[in-house]
Amino acid sequence: MIEVKESELAFALKWLKNEPSSDLILGYGSLLSDYSRNVYSDIQCPSLCVTVQGYAKGWVTRSEAEMQTYLGAWQQENTQLDAHLLPVEFSADFQKREQDYEFVEVSKKAIRVCEPKFQARLNTLLEPRRIWICKSLAIQQVTPNYPVNASYVVTCLLGCVESGGIEYVKRFIEHTLYWPQELNNDLHAPLYPRHASFQHPHINKVLASLEHAGLLKI
Repeated sequence: MIEVKESELAFALKWLKNEPSSDLILGYGSLLSDYSRNVYSDIQCPSLCVTVQGYAKGWVTRSEAEMQTYLGAWQQENTQLDAHLLPVEFSADFQKREQDYEFVEVSKKAIRVCEPKFQARLNTLLEPRRIWICKSLAIQQVTPNYPVNASYVVTCLLGCVESGGIEYVKRFIEHTLYWPQELNNDLHAPLYPRHASFQHPHINKVLASLEHAGLLKI
């Protein structure tokens, strides 16, 4: 479970109480990044960290148009994935961003907040809403022609460090399936079109975590 300060969690729940959107999406990839979701999808809100029961995530979503492999989620018993609960409007731009996925409604009972004493409050706030997740259209693992680009991974991990610190980064790496032997290092010329700013104050921590995991040579 992600460790989040109670004050930050209380603030996020207060935001959710006042959020008018009836649709919420579980962001588990680049939507974790404040920069990526603010700049490219105009989603501006605090991070509400949750876990989703009965889903796993891994490098299985192939983008034919962008020639790379992204994170994808699928249903799997006795597993869970970490995500941010975010408001969503299914605009043309957002659907283009998620064009390699299908939007699947998730049972509210599957959503767990990191601090149990806030669970009842979260349940009440979720009751009138619909919760969605981007499920991979197909399970296709990484190949040399469809690599996992470092610019995408770093964007995801910067989102992790913003909301849960370096322990969230380690958890993301540990609980993501089907890692390639090595990432395609495109940081000098990012191939992921919705990448975060690499001037982030925690960029060196993220890069060190990837190097320590043997996924990226710095």
